[in-house]
Amino acid sequence: MSGAAASGEVFEAYYSIPRLLLALVGALAFVAAALLMANTGLVSGSWLVVGAAVAGISFFGFVAAIIVRRLFDRRVQIRIDAKGIMVREWSDQVIAHRSIRRASDMGQFVGLFLHKPEKYPTTSPMRRFLLRVGGELQRSAGDIYIVKYQYDRRADAIFDALDRMRPRSAFEEEVERRVANARASS
Repeated sequence: MSGAAASGEVFEAYYSIPRLLLALVGALAFVAAALLMANTGLVSGSWLVVGAAVAGISFFGFVAAIIVRRLFDRRVQIRIDAKGIMVREWSDQVIAHRSIRRASDMGQFVGLFLHKPEKYPTTSPMRRFLLRVGGELQRSAGDIYIVKYQYDRRADAIFDALDRMRPRSAFEEEVERRVANARASS
């Protein structure tokens, strides 16, 4: 194992209150816009506009409710240590480092692609629903994806922790030792 992983260092990320508050303001702004749209539809007698407004109010109201719930969840949401990574939004199960095929920056997501994704099923009802509805579209962001904006740690810190904590093969340790020696001698 690498020295950092062996020393017991642990990476933890929590929901970011300021970022979630900003997202909540955005969701509530869409709810307000949909309320205005509903009023316009009622005044003009357009039931199509009213129906679209009700759908908008329902969707963005649901998003706002999820955000409010997360504002009060102060548990560790992402934990990376020598054993592996735990992404609470996916499940409480620790995913072993050797099970991660690769980790990618996917824009607003950090995607974890696994060797055997069926070994780590989601326990989150919301993620199960999204996988059922979005299926392959959801999987394109990774077998397990982490929405970057909602945490108090940056994506590059997640990648750094994954790299620091993963066990090294004897070959990798030898290469790292030789590179360090070469840099020290030059």
